[in-house]
Amino acid sequence: MSKPSNYDLIKEAILALKERSGSSPAAMKAYLGKQHPTITIDHRFLTALKSGVAAGKLIKVKRGGG
Repeated sequence: MSKPSNYDLIKEAILALKERSGSSPAAMKAYLGKQHPTITIDHRFLTALKSGVAAGKLIKVKRGGG
């Protein structure tokens, strides 16, 4: 069985965490570490997040502050 794409892993984490205000990368990494212990979450994970936002597949939720 092949490794799922980073986008598929991100999508799985977001749907499973069900955070109304968005899921942090740290929370997604923690979830995926528990669900997929054999998969290494590395710098390509954050790159996939940024690419997903740039492509319009994901929406970045801006958090408060000033």
